[in-house]
Amino acid sequence: MSMLYSKIMNKGTPITFSIIGSILLAISSSAQKYALGIPLTWPSFIVPILFGAISGFLIGLWYCKSRKYLHSLKQNETRLKAILEGASVGIVLADNNHNFLSTNPAFCNFVGYTEEELQKMTFREITHPADISANSQLVDQVHAGKIDEYSLDKRYITKDGRTVWGQVSVAVVEEKGQSKQFIAICKDITKEKLTEQKLSFERHFNQAMLDTVGSLIMVMDKNGQIVRFNKACENLTGYSLEEVKGRYPWDFLLPPEVRTTVQGVFGRLAAGDFPNTHQNEWLTRSGERRIINWSNTATLDENNGVEYVIATGADITEHIKTESELRRLNENNQLLLNSAGEGIFGIDREGLCTFINRAGQELFGYPANELIGKKIHLLTHHTHADGSPYPESECEIQKVFRNGEGIRVNDEIMWRKDGTSFPAEYSAYPMTSDGEISGTVIVFRNVTDEHAMVRKMNYLASHDALTGLGNRYAFERKLQQALENTGNNQQHTLCYLDLDQFKVVNDTCGHVAGDEMLRQLSTILTQHLRQGDTLGRLGGDEFGLLLEDCSIDDAHRVVNDLRSAVQEFRFVWDDKTFAVTLSAGMVLIDVNTPSVTAALSHADTACYAAKESGRNRVHIHHPDNKDLVRRHGEMQWVSRIHEAYEENRFYLRRQKIFSIGNELDGKERFEILIGLRDRNGKLVPPGAFLPAAERYNLMPTMDRWVVRTALKWLVTALPDLDRLDFCTINLSGTSLADEHFADFVVQQLHSSGIEPHKLCFEITETAAIADLPRALRFMTELRILGCLFALDDFGSGMSSFAYLKNLPVDILKIDGTFVRDITHDPVDRAMVEAINQVGHVMGLETVAEYVEDEAILNTLKQIGVDYAQGYGVGMPEELVWPNPSS
Repeated sequence: MSMLYSKIMNKGTPITFSIIGSILLAISSSAQKYALGIPLTWPSFIVPILFGAISGFLIGLWYCKSRKYLHSLKQNETRLKAILEGASVGIVLADNNHNFLSTNPAFCNFVGYTEEELQKMTFREITHPADISANSQLVDQVHAGKIDEYSLDKRYITKDGRTVWGQVSVAVVEEKGQSKQFIAICKDITKEKLTEQKLSFERHFNQAMLDTVGSLIMVMDKNGQIVRFNKACENLTGYSLEEVKGRYPWDFLLPPEVRTTVQGVFGRLAAGDFPNTHQNEWLTRSGERRIINWSNTATLDENNGVEYVIATGADITEHIKTESELRRLNENNQLLLNSAGEGIFGIDREGLCTFINRAGQELFGYPANELIGKKIHLLTHHTHADGSPYPESECEIQKVFRNGEGIRVNDEIMWRKDGTSFPAEYSAYPMTSDGEISGTVIVFRNVTDEHAMVRKMNYLASHDALTGLGNRYAFERKLQQALENTGNNQQHTLCYLDLDQFKVVNDTCGHVAGDEMLRQLSTILTQHLRQGDTLGRLGGDEFGLLLEDCSIDDAHRVVNDLRSAVQEFRFVWDDKTFAVTLSAGMVLIDVNTPSVTAALSHADTACYAAKESGRNRVHIHHPDNKDLVRRHGEMQWVSRIHEAYEENRFYLRRQKIFSIGNELDGKERFEILIGLRDRNGKLVPPGAFLPAAERYNLMPTMDRWVVRTALKWLVTALPDLDRLDFCTINLSGTSLADEHFADFVVQQLHSSGIEPHKLCFEITETAAIADLPRALRFMTELRILGCLFALDDFGSGMSSFAYLKNLPVDILKIDGTFVRDITHDPVDRAMVEAINQVGHVMGLETVAEYVEDEAILNTLKQIGVDYAQGYGVGMPEELVWPNPSS
């Protein structure tokens, strides 16, 4: 307050001192009242000041006459300073720009700043942002001359960041020839505000709790008149609080027959008999009766008399209605328990059997009375598969009691009464009573068939289903191991074996005959191998042979023996006799072999060279002439395919897709197949040129030719296009990954006018996953257009089911290796059933391949497969054009 104090002292006249002193005494008196919480109004504030000014003037005159003027002046100065600095409320002098001119210690303590710090600041800088607008509006009214004073509660931000509340009264102080100044008195009301906020929160919280609680809450006065009726009551009855307030509940909420009883309950409550409970019916506005379970209590007044009765209720109408339903359901559950195919039994904490269903009794071979009340672990779960004891304390089921959580076990042995065992899969879950685990329920089943399926699938993962030899994956893995184990003085030989003229058997007698021939030849090849040699089927009529720790010369003798054995073999089918020969390519495996891929490529090249040299011979790959061999082999195929394009020797065939159970309303489906004629007009099987086309990146060109030619044939040669449901066209992995192929298909569909839904593209799992992101983009783009997609050879890969979820296909074509033996191999039948079921669950149609006879067709019909394809339902037919120039 140094500025205010200096202003007063610098006036220099005793009269001024007296006047200002008296005014400040009056202000101090008002400030003390304000600090004590006495309301401060403008009259109560200004009257003492005016009185002080007048009395001060008179005192000043007297002082002027007094010889003790100087002494009195000194006394006033000391007294004034003490008043300003000792005030319990904040006193502030500010200019009309909101700048602090002077502050007393109380205000400085209130906001945490020194007077020197405040003199460099404005009111706005320490005012809470939410209160600036209201404060500014009042100041603007003062400047406009509309008011001379104002009061408000406002928040300040202290120096340490806290928010405090002040009750502020502001008045204008004008000095002649100077602009307006403001004097403000500020009382700290932070505690009062916090208390007020807490009380407001409690009121709102209690109201919210009352209205949001799910229970019915009704409050009545001691006479029984309703004073509160929460939201739950309103929602149940259809009455609002305004409608029921002041009314007696028995007048409109209770059925006539229970009114007297309820009034009696209320009377006992009002007399002090609480808490108590009772049950009665309520009537809703619509007349519906609801059964309410009530818990009642009361609050007391200052004389310990009942003031209010509080009734808390729960609508148990539905609960009572469901009790009989639960009894009925329990009976049904018992029926379901005994109808379940899985075994189900329960045990208590002592491990004693409490119940067991019919299936469980059959699986264990025990009647219920020999298990219930007995230690079932000792009877059915006592020994591991290896014959070692299985203590009950170590049993997985005990974890349910220890951890309170369910468990699942995929493979453990359980025992029958007759001493035999079976692999079981089971799950166990806790049963609770009063919050404590009282027992466990166990659901189990015999998984013998599933184990057989797993063994079959594991076998198929590494073996060729047709011949029983290792498949390409297993062979390449074995080759990789041999390559890794090759030392400086160790060498192996890899052979690539390809049957000559095998296609003749397939074309003449069908795939069944060709498969049987491959089985017999595999047996012959195996019989002529040395111990430790590895023979695998790489695909079609191609085999791989790994001769470990074998020089190229020794290997040449072994392979020549194989070649001679095949040459001497005669295959007989339907009174027809066939001879077949073997071409082989050989490559040395040593430390210089870079990779499995390179080794197979060199062996393949050598085998092709053997075929090109006249078949039925062995060709050895030599590093020094590998360029010549590669050029001779690879370029021969490249040039032959290009020549076939130029000479129009490619042709198309179609094979019918036969509907087993569905009606197509006279429409037909078929698959488009590509073929090649050599220059002599002889048919070249697709298996001869397609692998080479894929290997040397010729498939995109070939696929484009097939799409373009097939669409042209549909438009120009198909008698009735409306009878076509759709036709399928095979696509290679390289075409799927070709970013321009989708645009080509769209252009061809547009130019031909063929509706997109009449075109279905067949892709293999291997082709799709080679570049899955691009394949998905291609498939999504064309499916949006309307084209369909079929997943070909489904089931041949062990990851088929995993990728099926990610591939947007419409049709599953079940791999023929599972279909052809379906009539006598239960595992193959189970595989077909599983694939068919998965497809139908996903909304996909299923097509079985390799359907060679009526028996297979009938079995597929029993399973529910939608379509069939194979020589048994339709041979491939060459497309017929309206005229040769087409």
